[in-house]
Amino acid sequence: MDKAGRRRLLFWGNLGCFLSLIALGALLGREDASSTMKVAAAATFVACFAFSMGPIKWVFMSEVFPTRIRGRAVAISSLAVWTADAILNQLFPLMRDHWGKSTTFYVFAAVLIPQFYFVWRIMPETQGRTLEEIERSWMKS
Repeated sequence: MDKAGRRRLLFWGNLGCFLSLIALGALLGREDASSTMKVAAAATFVACFAFSMGPIKWVFMSEVFPTRIRGRAVAISSLAVWTADAILNQLFPLMRDHWGKSTTFYVFAAVLIPQFYFVWRIMPETQGRTLEEIERSWMKS
C-alpha cells in the first residue's frame, strides 16, 4: 500500500470488482455459460477485493481520523462496516430469490459506482505520510 498508494489500489480494485460482478451477472444469466467462466469471474472479484477494498478500509480508517477522536471514530467506523456486511449477507438470499442471480450481481456492481466518485474526488491519499501530516492536512481544509 505504501508503494502503490491507497487511492490507486482502491480505484483499480474497485474497477476489477465492478467488472467481475458485471461479468458474473452476465454469465449467471446465460444457460450456456461454462462453470469455469463463472468461477473465474468470482475468483477475479475475490482477488480484486483482497488487494483493495478488503484491507484498505481498515488501514485508511486508522489513519484518517484526528488523534483525539481516533479510538472512538475507528470503533464507530468498524461498527458501520460490520453492520453493512451483516445486512448485505442477510439480504443476499432474499435478493437472489426475488430478482434472480443475474440482477442481484448487477445490483452489487451498481453499489460500487459511488465508491468510484469517493475515491476519485474525496478520499485523500495517505501514502508516505505520517499520522501528524494527515491530521494537519485536514486542518488546512
